This record gives sequence, structure tokens and C-alpha cells, in this order.
Amino acid sequence: MVAVKRAVPHLPIQVQIEPPLELDWIDRLKRAGADAIGIHIESLDPEVRARWTPGKASVPVAAYEAAWARAVDEFGHNRVSTYLLVGLGEDPDELVAGAERLIAMGVYPFVVPYRPLAGSLAHADGVPAPTPVLLTEVTLRVGAALAAVEMRGVDQVAGCAACGACSALAHAGG
Repeated sequence: MVAVKRAVPHLPIQVQIEPPLELDWIDRLKRAGADAIGIHIESLDPEVRARWTPGKASVPVAAYEAAWARAVDEFGHNRVSTYLLVGLGEDPDELVAGAERLIAMGVYPFVVPYRPLAGSLAHADGVPAPTPVLLTEVTLRVGAALAAVEMRGVDQVAGCAACGACSALAHAGG
């Protein structure tokens, strides 16, 4: 990353990691030139995590929270993001409440729909994508929470939330 920053200093870089065992790795990534960081949990619901992301579910949510807190300390408010997938069976109110907790920490909750791909195991399980009504409701509520504290994906500078193409949050206030 240092070499990339030397060669193209204006190119913003986001790194994506799982919570490291040693939180000082987050500091090292910042010092190496990362501008933003994504620490993606996918879901805050324990049952959804166990079913859809068993590897990530083996990492306690507390480890994600510690990593997010350290990352916000190192990278700054709204330079840390996490994916929250809509449509995996989570309670929409709990998803929004979790997003609001993340926002209060300074973490941008990048809300995107679950999209089962034909031929994938998820598609074979017959789990449909979220309904437009559900996705709209969750996106508007999270977008309003982001707008209330003036957090926007574009301010992430780099990465998925900065691009915004996979989510309607930018059109919902975030």
C-alpha cells in the first residue's frame, strides 16, 4: 500500500478486514496509507450469522465492536464501514436499531439487499431476495438516521460505501 500511495498519492484506498486478534494492526494499516476501512459483519442477528456466515459467526460481535471502535479512533468518524445485508431473516426493526448503534459509534452501516445468485447454495435453499417494500423501509429508516448526523457514504472517500452503487442509501439521506 505504501508503494501505491507513493506512485499514485491522490488514489484513495480502503482496506477490508475481519477483526484482527491484535487491534494495533488497524493502526498499522492507517500508517501504511489506507484512507478508510471496512470491517464487514453482514448481520448483527446471531441466528442469521450462524446460518449465513458461520465463519464470521465464530467471531464474537464484541470483537467487531472493539475493532470498529479502534478503527474509528484511528481513521476517524465515518471512515469506517460495515455491510448489513437485508433479507436473510433478520427482524427489520432490530437491523435498523443495530444500524443506529453503529452510526452512534461513527461506523457507516452500508445496507444492501441479499441477492441470491442462480446456481448458488443460497438460491438452492429457496430463500428469496428481500421484497421491495422491506428493502425500501429499512433503507429509508437507516438513511434518515445517517442524515440526522450528516453521515454520507461518499464521505468514506474510498470503498464500497463511497461508491454506493450496491445500495440506495445515498438516495435515502445517507
